[in-house]
Amino acid sequence: MENVYKFTNFLLPEELEEIDRILTDENLWSLRSEKKEDPNLGRIMYTAQLSQNTLNSIQNRVSVLLNKTVKNISLVFAHYEAKHGQPNLPPHFDGDNNDVIVDYQYKSNTSWGLGVATECFEIQDNEALIFNPNQYPHWRPKKEFKDGEFVTMIFFRFPESGINYGHLTLSQSDPIFDEAKAARNLLN
Repeated sequence: MENVYKFTNFLLPEELEEIDRILTDENLWSLRSEKKEDPNLGRIMYTAQLSQNTLNSIQNRVSVLLNKTVKNISLVFAHYEAKHGQPNLPPHFDGDNNDVIVDYQYKSNTSWGLGVATECFEIQDNEALIFNPNQYPHWRPKKEFKDGEFVTMIFFRFPESGINYGHLTLSQSDPIFDEAKAARNLLN
């Protein structure tokens, strides 16, 4: 599969420390947005303000890894856990204005692969999968999360003006997802 890259040790120790501080220090909670719960996907999502140095470092790292200049970095945290609804991420396109996403696994206590087209990648904490979320349908295997099991992801995006994949906001019944759905069903 073209243009899908897996990286280990994606974030540097000092970047992880910064994120840990923002998420655990009550005095820094002003750097986080309100959490938005989505029970259909079994997750809460929120943003956080990282230092400009950290954002620049990540943006430069992705540019070097892809041998392509990326800019306009944004990020969102997604925490999947059964108490927010059973986690479920069927095949989809993002249907937005970016052609690079870094799906970064921040912390977890269970394994939950990440499917892109018909291939499922196992990722661990501090690993990332980089791909175009509007080129390939992406998904997660079906999994019944037990109480207390969780996966926390950070999605780093690099939106570009002049790009609009809004036409890819498709229903689950669209035949474009058939192969990805078949691959997802084979994992159960």
